[in-house]
Amino acid sequence: MTRADFETDAADPSADPADPADSAADNGRVRGAETARRALRLIETLIAEQPVRLDTLVERTGLTKSTAYRLMRVLQEEGYAEKFGHDGYRAGPRCAVFAEVGALNVHTYAPVRAILQQLSRATGETVTLHQRAGDLAILVAGAEDETHALRMVSTLGESNLLVRGASGLAVLAHLDPAEAERIVARYIEGRTDRAELLDRLRTIAGRGFAVSSGVNHPGVRGIAAPVLRDGAPTTMSVAVVGPAERFTEQRALAVSSQLTACCVRLAAYFTAAGQGSMR
Repeated sequence: MTRADFETDAADPSADPADPADSAADNGRVRGAETARRALRLIETLIAEQPVRLDTLVERTGLTKSTAYRLMRVLQEEGYAEKFGHDGYRAGPRCAVFAEVGALNVHTYAPVRAILQQLSRATGETVTLHQRAGDLAILVAGAEDETHALRMVSTLGESNLLVRGASGLAVLAHLDPAEAERIVARYIEGRTDRAELLDRLRTIAGRGFAVSSGVNHPGVRGIAAPVLRDGAPTTMSVAVVGPAERFTEQRALAVSSQLTACCVRLAAYFTAAGQGSMR
C-alpha cells in the first residue's frame, strides 16, 4: 500500500469519519492509524472466509460499504486481494508471502542457513531456499558466497509461479501428477505448450533437478532440486543461481550432486525437527 493509504482519516477527503468500526479508536491505541486497521480487518476476513462477497466483508468488519470497497481496490492493486468469480474476493499472493517468509522461526533459521551457506561456499554461487505457497514458490532464505555475490537479484519474500523458473519447476515436478496438471492448466495456454511443460516435468522428476535461464531474472541461470521427505508432501526446493555468463549450463550441471546432497541434509534436519515443512 502507498503512504497516502495510511494517512490519518482527517487528511483523507474520501474517508468515512462516522465509520462505526472506529468508535473505539482512542482506547489506548495509536491514533491516526484507522485506515491501516481497516485494511488489516479486511485481510483477516479474506484469509478466514475466502472467497467472500463485499456485503459479507462489510458485515464481518463493521466498515461502511464505500470504505470497504475503496480499501479492497487498494488491496487488489497491491496484491493482498484478488477478484474471485463475479462479485467475490479472496486473499492475494502477497498474503501467502507473509505466511511463508515467517515460516523459518528463530530456532529453525540459523541451522537452515548454515546448510545453505555450506553449499554456497562449495559452489561459489548464491543459494536460495523456496517454499511452496499455493501456486507460488516463495524465497524464504538464502546465502551468498562473498567472492561471487549476486547482489540480491532475488530478495526474501519474492514469489514466482511454480510454472516459471527452476525453483518452482523442481517442486511442481514432484507433486501428484493430477495436481501438477491442474496447476499447469491454470497458467499455460495452448494444448501443445501444456503438453511440452508436462513432458519437461517428467524429465525433471526423472533426473532430480531443474535448470532454467533468464526466466524470472534476465541474465541469471539457476539449477534447483526438491527437498524430499518420505511420507511428506514436496513443498520446498533449493536453488544455486549465478550470472549466466559465468554460471554456464555446464557449470550448473556440474553442481547438481552437491545441490541434491544439500537437499538431503535439509530433509534430514526437518525430519529430526519433526517438521512437515519449515514450521
